[in-house]
Amino acid sequence: MAEIHPTAIVASGAVLGEGVRIGPYCVVGEKVVIGRNARLISHVVVEGETEIGEDCALYPFASLGQPPQIPSYSEALGRIRVGAGSEFREHVTVHPGTPKGGGITSIGARNLLMIGSHVAHDCHLGDDVVFANHTILGGHCVIGDHVMSGGTVVVKQFTRIGAHGFICGKTGVTKDIPPFALVNGWPDRVVGVNRVGLKRRGFSHERIMVLRKAFKCLFDGDGLMSARLAEAADRFASSPDVMALVAFLRERR
Repeated sequence: MAEIHPTAIVASGAVLGEGVRIGPYCVVGEKVVIGRNARLISHVVVEGETEIGEDCALYPFASLGQPPQIPSYSEALGRIRVGAGSEFREHVTVHPGTPKGGGITSIGARNLLMIGSHVAHDCHLGDDVVFANHTILGGHCVIGDHVMSGGTVVVKQFTRIGAHGFICGKTGVTKDIPPFALVNGWPDRVVGVNRVGLKRRGFSHERIMVLRKAFKCLFDGDGLMSARLAEAADRFASSPDVMALVAFLRERR
């Protein structure tokens, strides 16, 4: 059975899994689904067609499912899907998808969104993403697995950030960020490979060195990017990491 504090307001249509705990002054809407053992600590608002995975934790004043911040928005609200084990710290906001963006905002498993972070409409986050305080995503952003940000990062709408990227604090992300990259500055600039993050995730020295050589070929070389991509694909064809990097850079949204 779910544990609901007497001051919480839970709509009759909400679906609560076994072991869910709803703390003081929380509000849960009628279309909300909350997986087992999830916790809403206190003063949390979850509305709309929002599904929260098992073992998630939502801290005070987190808000999921309110209408997106689009002045002309008048369509029916879209959906939010959150994977298992994700944490939303104080004052985090997540907005649902819109018809123009496929109708869904998705957040993967084991993500940590720290104080004041914002996920706008139609964004898609992978697994094991960590956003430090006040990381702000515009609409329609796509964030790969294992991406990390420092504090006060702002990401422009329709931006992709590739897997294993690290965005330094106070960075303004205005363009797509390739996988494995370390990015800094305002505006953003690729300054190298995210070596520390890759080491922590078990990448060998050899894998990281291959990526460093590929980055030098791609971002420090001469000529058109299309030519540099062809060169990297040829030189490092045996590296799945580099081929994933090349595929990301060749993709167009």
